[in-house]
Amino acid sequence: GNPFAGLEPSAPAKAASLWQALTARSPAHEAAHYNLGWLLLADAPSSAGKHFATAACLAPARAGVWLGLSLARVRSGAIDSPVPALAAEVLLDPAFAWSPRWHDSALAPHRAAALAQAADFLADRDLSPLFAVWLRNPGPPVDYVSAYRRIRTGHGVLYGHPDGPAPADVNILLELDLPEGVAAVLPARGFVSPADLLAVGGLASPRS
Repeated sequence: GNPFAGLEPSAPAKAASLWQALTARSPAHEAAHYNLGWLLLADAPSSAGKHFATAACLAPARAGVWLGLSLARVRSGAIDSPVPALAAEVLLDPAFAWSPRWHDSALAPHRAAALAQAADFLADRDLSPLFAVWLRNPGPPVDYVSAYRRIRTGHGVLYGHPDGPAPADVNILLELDLPEGVAAVLPARGFVSPADLLAVGGLASPRS
């Protein structure tokens, strides 16, 4: 049966125990590390950071993984700066540059540096020059128009319990009300390679 059947979002401890069991059995289980990062972020940010870093290495193009890593670094007082991870999130999801999540007091002081790092990356690679211009003068964060959780629809088939409901990721994703003109120049998600996301985020050496 599905180990997530009947599990309510209000049971984070139970959810964490299930994901931890999966990491014990499958250390390369990206979804388990990703969701453990979000579940542990408030009370154990150092541990959360380790799970986010593992998830980022396994799936660098997973929405929210770099955001989670940056929050874990800020909240744990880690020596590593959150800026590279935030820049990687911007390059993964260009609309994130205007996310209302930047109002978070943990992230607001790092927005300018993160956007500048992302813009420098684009300039060095001659990628999306109009987007780079917006990143250097972005204006304030915007409101969101909808919020949702990603459903792991393939999880049951991959891990042997296709008979029950698919698990949902812990973190909430946002659809934004972007400024006029931005949507026309915003690159599609995936325009930066996973290898480059890892390099920008500080989890791999830049390609030669």
